[in-house]
Amino acid sequence: AIFVGELSLFWRRFANRELCSCGQALPDCRFWASIISKGFGELKAEDAQNLGKLEWALRRRQAIRSLFTTNRPIAMPGHSQAIVDARVKLYCAIASVAQAEWIVDSGKDPWLGEIFGRLFRANFYTVHIVRDPRGVAFSWMKLVKSDSEPGYMPRRHAAAVAVSWLIQNLIIQSALRHLSASYVRLRYEDLATDPETVVRGVAQSMGIAPDRLAWESRDECQPDLHWVAGNPGVRQSSRSSMKIKLDKEWQDRMPRVQRWLVTVICGVLFPSYGYPFSCVRKTRPRSR
Repeated sequence: AIFVGELSLFWRRFANRELCSCGQALPDCRFWASIISKGFGELKAEDAQNLGKLEWALRRRQAIRSLFTTNRPIAMPGHSQAIVDARVKLYCAIASVAQAEWIVDSGKDPWLGEIFGRLFRANFYTVHIVRDPRGVAFSWMKLVKSDSEPGYMPRRHAAAVAVSWLIQNLIIQSALRHLSASYVRLRYEDLATDPETVVRGVAQSMGIAPDRLAWESRDECQPDLHWVAGNPGVRQSSRSSMKIKLDKEWQDRMPRVQRWLVTVICGVLFPSYGYPFSCVRKTRPRSR
């Protein structure tokens, strides 16, 4: 298996010459250059930019269709079919160059996922990772310098993050679980606490035999990783050493008003995901 990051952002980032996790611009990266050559022969910046725009338009239309979930096949107009064909070429080229049977795409896009699930259900598997939305909102509030594009990572208001978290998770659990060859849901908190057990459970749900799952320590340097987009801290640590650690910073530093705002918006899913409505903050000693 090979992890390639967020392919929903690939076309735009390739066109803008943003950085792969290896530190090279995507068009100059040996890995991605081989994939483009294998799947497309040549891909000019303007062509990649156009694919990104068309994919975004397709995503917006599918967001409306998702409100009326159906198992019937979807009709693909010409430009939409071009998007699907380009994504299929990309996946096939990745599998060929990396000699991988499984491609792990972490693109957080349930609408495109719904399209691919309808078209390629036999080869489409969904791992639905959820995180406490208060932790997600707090992450979006931080000022973080990007390591792949100029400037800083975008920031969003807690309410906007909460609404997005609610809608996306509802779509994933209501649509993708029925459109995937295999669907498994897990919590980020459980993954960070006991990654080996959780990963083995995911592999089992997908029919991967335990003897094919080699669990390796990530304390050592991993120099040959090529991820598109993603968290800057994780991308940087992948070039040296990466230890899975539970991020609980929001429990101490997230303002009370924003914490409860997110809880009110997303609380309808808390019982299903096992999240408490209240979280006791650690008290800090007052200075005299």
